[in-house]
Amino acid sequence: MTRLQKAALLKTLSSNRVLRAELFYDILKECGDLKFNYYDYATTHPIDCRQELMRLPTADYDTCCALLTMLLREDHFSNGSFGERQRKGQVKPIVDRMVALLEEETGRGNTMKKILLDDLLHFPADLRDNVKIRFNQYNGSDNPMDLYLREPETVNTRWLFWRTKQRYFDVGQIAVCLLKLSPDTWLLTTIKRITKELGIYDGINYEGEELEEYRQYYGRVIIKYHKTMQAQGVYYSTVRNDMEVLQLLPAAFDGDEFPGYDNVRLSYVQLASILERRKQSWIAALENQKAVYLITDTYNGKLYVGSATSDNGMLLQRWSNYVENGHGGNKELVTLVKEKGFDYVQKYFQYSILENYNARIDDHVVLKREAWWKDTLHSRQFGYNAN
Repeated sequence: MTRLQKAALLKTLSSNRVLRAELFYDILKECGDLKFNYYDYATTHPIDCRQELMRLPTADYDTCCALLTMLLREDHFSNGSFGERQRKGQVKPIVDRMVALLEEETGRGNTMKKILLDDLLHFPADLRDNVKIRFNQYNGSDNPMDLYLREPETVNTRWLFWRTKQRYFDVGQIAVCLLKLSPDTWLLTTIKRITKELGIYDGINYEGEELEEYRQYYGRVIIKYHKTMQAQGVYYSTVRNDMEVLQLLPAAFDGDEFPGYDNVRLSYVQLASILERRKQSWIAALENQKAVYLITDTYNGKLYVGSATSDNGMLLQRWSNYVENGHGGNKELVTLVKEKGFDYVQKYFQYSILENYNARIDDHVVLKREAWWKDTLHSRQFGYNAN
């Protein structure tokens, strides 16, 4: 696995929320960086976790891996300790340093260079010209995303290999299946090698075998690409430098059915996809709801506390505004978008609900609670709230 691939995986763990210890274990294992000999990196014997964590500011990558493994092993013997360390802010700095060291080694530094799909897939140069992408999107009657969530193979075989008149693939070619999430975002669902052409019109014309070496990315990689051509199939070599990895999900995309107000935590891409597809469970939950909500910049940890009231169209309209332009008219966020671009918001912003209220609650109650959360989270002093 390349350093860029590791950095992309580790960024999914850089959260201000408490994540399952198992997720950290799985991703560290996937990166090949679990340090079961973490005690060899320790300077205290017996190990004193507090003293060891003080080494973080100057720790190299391997030492960071050892520190993270140490905390995971501590949780194994003292169930719940890892979550408590996350709440105390002791885990995220380790992950952030690991990402920073990986990016520094690849010459990225603080320039926030884009991670391309090509950085993850690494098709050999002699194979690139034999790889084709098929874009799958609403065809006027069926939404492939709804089909994919019910039965992935409907998209990964039927939609990928369907032929009307035009032939999309030749035997031996590599077929990459992308599924539309929002106007400029796509989900990688499978990659298959074409093994047989069946000579069928208006039906499934090909057979193929899924490439196991890329299985870890199926259903998890969200790509940013502005598609301007009408053609649904293009050669990978013509677009590979334009396909940015916007997000690598911790687990396969599951459609984001509304989980309850206390469990809402969405990336920009997920929120945009939900609104684009008019997910009914979400629309019903948000359209008549007042709320105090939180926007987290996952790159630098800054927060923005906002409110949705009858004056600004309730929560559905408020969040729709953010999807449309990234800032929703908020002063500090407008400045951020001007300075760093809408792309920054799409890549790093996360949306959650602090408190929710039904439509009958007076707006002044909501605004008072909004002010309380601003004070509690210090989002005026250290975040994006201007007032």
